[in-house]
Amino acid sequence: MRGQTGQNGFTLLEVIIALIIFAALLPTLFSLWESGMNAVKARQAAEHLIKVNSAAATYVGKYQDHLAEQATASGGPELAIADLIDEKCLPESFSERNAFGQTYRIYIRQPRTKELQAIILTSGGRGHDDKDKKFTTSVIPSAASMAGASGGFVPGNDIPGLSQDMLRGAFGGWTISLSSMGIASPGPG
Repeated sequence: MRGQTGQNGFTLLEVIIALIIFAALLPTLFSLWESGMNAVKARQAAEHLIKVNSAAATYVGKYQDHLAEQATASGGPELAIADLIDEKCLPESFSERNAFGQTYRIYIRQPRTKELQAIILTSGGRGHDDKDKKFTTSVIPSAASMAGASGGFVPGNDIPGLSQDMLRGAFGGWTISLSSMGIASPGPG
């Protein structure tokens, strides 16, 4: 009597080949995962910025007369998220940091008489070291565009023709010279 001669499993060679193929694809899979995570975080940061923008507009509307007395084209009050929470413009549970770990500073300026502007900048967290080129040239501009017409970003030095002194609207819709507003650039982000 003879035993069955058919193969019922993988040979060691087949397993090794499969592992080599998987190892070769691993960097591509990691890159796709990282891109997906960046897109999710960009969306979260954009939604966070939209809420901060709305809260700042509410604050400016609430204290317009008082702010108009203090603000000029190149100087004026500076707010933090805590100020917006204290004034009930944001809920108490609102995070002071966005999805990238960046904090906000809100500068109130009056470029023209009776016209107040809240300029919202982020600092710290990921992206402000200008070393992650993909982050400063792709992820941050993408998050700015997701925030809509009011979304903007401070470009890194690696985007030709753009300066870290300029706050640039999504898709170039507007630009603001930070130095002309009396605001130090926080760096890219």
